[in-house]
Amino acid sequence: KVGYNKVFGYFLSVTNAIVVGPGSWLHPACHWTNGGAPLIVAGSLLVETNGGFNANGKGYRATSGPGSRGTVGTYTAGASHGGRGGGNPGEGNLTVGAPTYGSVSNPLTAGSGGGGHANHYWKSGSGGGVIRLEIAGAATVRGTLSANGARGTDQYNGGGAGGAVFLFCVTFGGTSNGLIAAVGGDSYASLSSGAGGGGRLAVA
Repeated sequence: KVGYNKVFGYFLSVTNAIVVGPGSWLHPACHWTNGGAPLIVAGSLLVETNGGFNANGKGYRATSGPGSRGTVGTYTAGASHGGRGGGNPGEGNLTVGAPTYGSVSNPLTAGSGGGGHANHYWKSGSGGGVIRLEIAGAATVRGTLSANGARGTDQYNGGGAGGAVFLFCVTFGGTSNGLIAAVGGDSYASLSSGAGGGGRLAVA
């Protein structure tokens, strides 16, 4: 079912197999302000151990995206996506993570960037990107498909939200070494900022 959803930022089509060997990595990146994501289509997919797709921190940039609280004066919240970003209890509702967004069954949205202090907002964690794979045949994952959010890198800067991994295939297999993840990024310091919420995963 290639062409499950025609909305994408850029398109890569491989007639036969995509093989990602040990020590090899692909880094699909989204547009950092509008979240435009790649669509990768292939006949089959093999991801070997110690290799894979790494979209960590490749989503919305710091303080950007629908799940970000943006730039604030002091304490900041982590970004939201599939899960809500962490806040700072000392500031009440001002730093609670934004509402969640995106689809459970068709996850195509990038993770948002963490909230940032007005004086150094760019040091908040960026969101995880999108790994979107439409495979006409078999998909075998012995390695990694990762779209984690990035950590804030200074005080009062929140973590980025996890991105999305959407693998559409006819048959799916792998080993215990295989990993599919969209984890939220840590805050720089838990007393001054929140960690990012988790992203969204689906295999269909």
